[in-house]
Amino acid sequence: MPGIWDRIGCFIRGQGSRLAVSSDRKRLDDAEVQRAIERVVDAANPRLRALPGYRRKLSQAVARSLDYCAELAGRIPGPVTLDRDSWSNDPVVNALFGSYDRMRRAITSPAVRTYLRETALETGDCYGILLAMPEARTQLGMELQGEAIQRDVRQTVVSFANHELLLPGEDPDGVREQLKHAALDVLVGIATADIADQEGRITELENRLRVVRIKQKALSPAGRGIDFLGSDNQTRLAEHEAASKRIRELEKDLAETRKGLATLDDYLERLTGLLMHPESQLDVRLERVRLDRMNIVRQEAEGTAEGGVELELARGHRGDRAGRVLLLVRFSRNEPIPEQERL
Repeated sequence: MPGIWDRIGCFIRGQGSRLAVSSDRKRLDDAEVQRAIERVVDAANPRLRALPGYRRKLSQAVARSLDYCAELAGRIPGPVTLDRDSWSNDPVVNALFGSYDRMRRAITSPAVRTYLRETALETGDCYGILLAMPEARTQLGMELQGEAIQRDVRQTVVSFANHELLLPGEDPDGVREQLKHAALDVLVGIATADIADQEGRITELENRLRVVRIKQKALSPAGRGIDFLGSDNQTRLAEHEAASKRIRELEKDLAETRKGLATLDDYLERLTGLLMHPESQLDVRLERVRLDRMNIVRQEAEGTAEGGVELELARGHRGDRAGRVLLLVRFSRNEPIPEQERL
């Protein structure tokens, strides 16, 4: 039976091993954040590298966005198999695609074709992220109510368009990892677009101010010289005063709009602030809808067969704006349409 010193030694060695693993994990996390920082700078503004300490200033915001994007990637349901049997038997797959051929066309995306050309394996499964935009429309149809057929019944039909299969890979974890970085790219794109909008407003105000200043100078009594046209001095003075007032207003608006973007340091601070709150820019929300085999929206009280099946779909959101449905899918390498048949 081991003595107390043996047990203490085992405990110390165990603690040291756990600390070593934790330290290795931290180094791996730090390395990932540093790579993500460079990715963010490349996409946003490479000139930010001229600023001393730009990595340190971006580190917390990028780490927070990266963690949030990993959480978003984890919310995506799946993997769901895409093949002929699943189209016939899986309510989600059947709802997403109007036909098996349409499903194969979605699988045969440019990203999948490139991936299959670049990988050596010819058999086995692939994974990827399927995106599709739900579209609801109202139509008049027929329904069975009791033993009578009711005509011209208003129905809501949900269809899915703009299918796209992206981020193909050999395992689901790898695909989710790709999705995490792709979501970070989206956040950076949103942030830089927001900054670009402000820069555009600054340029517009600068141009307006320049034009009004030119007009004011032309109306200035000190710069008139000889007035060959004999224009009304009172009118010119009023126009000059109006131009002066407009200049003061534009200068005030320009000063307000320039706040936060006067220098490259301001640009970095603005980008950091936007990345610190990724949840305000991007979200994935689970939505439920009950559809029958014809994609008609049904109520649960309508019965089991006729009432359809409740589907849970993950949908991307930016603020209050809803986007496409996202689904992690699995498909055979033989499922995409061959190149010769496609052409």
